[in-house]
Amino acid sequence: MRTFLSIDLDYFNRHLKSIDPFFKQLIRKKCYWSICCEHQQMLTDILTFGPDKIINIDAHSDLYYEKEDSNQLGCGNWPKFIPNPEKISWEWRYSKPNLTNEDRIYLNDKFKEVKTKKGLHGVLDQEIFAIGICCSFSDDYTSEEVLPRIRPWFEKIQRHDPPICRTGIDYSGHLSRCANCPLEEEEDNGL
Repeated sequence: MRTFLSIDLDYFNRHLKSIDPFFKQLIRKKCYWSICCEHQQMLTDILTFGPDKIINIDAHSDLYYEKEDSNQLGCGNWPKFIPNPEKISWEWRYSKPNLTNEDRIYLNDKFKEVKTKKGLHGVLDQEIFAIGICCSFSDDYTSEEVLPRIRPWFEKIQRHDPPICRTGIDYSGHLSRCANCPLEEEEDNGL
């Protein structure tokens, strides 16, 4: 099963110690890599590759929030813009100790199925052909504690073979931030 791995860095807010072991194994995957600001910016990659399965590693499900049921593409409703999402097998890997009913209402029933699993166990055993990393820096979802731990991995990803086809990360500042992100405010925000 061709799997697209979507990783939102806010997942690691609760699991800082798992960044290094996870990315150490992940970097060995010979596949397409993409780093972007928000989930919806991975949509082009997903549409290009046409996965059979999408695993979303994320603190929030970000799988078609009913509250965002509109024609405007956003970070919570990006799967709505994938043609025939019901033909894709969906899996949400969450970081919370337990899911609440509120978490569950954000999973859309139009999908074929959405499996929910806690943690990262078994993710890297999948046939992953593309990886999209969503930084979530623009809305302060990703903790500043994640940034110094993830920066060395971003640098390794940029030197990855095969080369990464697209990246939206600017390393010139003291804190990594998304470059040219339409969601970024024009002022510096201290980033």
